[in-house]
Order: sequence, then structure tokens, then C-alpha cells
Amino acid sequence: MRTPLGWHASTRDCSTGLRTSKAWCTGQLLLRMAPAVAIAQAFLFSPEYQALHTTPLTNAQFVSDLYENALDQASEAAGLQFWTDALAFGASRAQVALGISES
Repeated sequence: MRTPLGWHASTRDCSTGLRTSKAWCTGQLLLRMAPAVAIAQAFLFSPEYQALHTTPLTNAQFVSDLYENALDQASEAAGLQFWTDALAFGASRAQVALGISES
């Protein structure tokens, strides 16, 4: 599942064609992502992950680590800023991990 990053103030609901708010669509997206986020959360709390990350990571370090391990590339400035801001504004690390893995 890819998440749309360029949403406008409202968008069309795929199932009905009705105009819906960005907040409603975001809520629906998060509901659909819930099982995948739970899996990502399980990986982040797994003994294997914890053994590899014995020192707590800052949000920027966490995002950089995801880019290197999930995408096999260094994070670009815009992506690093976007995902670090997402964490600062309340996204969970599992949500960010899922978002980066789908990018």
C-alpha cells in the first residue's frame, strides 16, 4: 500500500466518488494500515531488533537507519526531514517504518 503524499484539502472517496476531508481519508488510511503497523511494531520490539539497537536512536538516526536497512540507500535531505517531522508530530515509529518501506 502506498500512501499519497500530495493530498489536497479534500479528495474523492474511491468507493463513492464523494468529496471527503483529508482528515477522514487519513483516518481511513490508518485503519487499513493497522494490521501492517502492528507487524512493523512487532519487528521494532523484537529481540533481534533490540539486540542490533542497544543505544536509543534519535528520530533522525531512526529514519536514517530505516533508509539504509529498508531501502539500501542513504536518506536524502527532504525524505529525512519529512519522516523526522512525521515522528515529531505524532506518527509512531512503526507507521514511519511502514511508510519508508513502501516508498
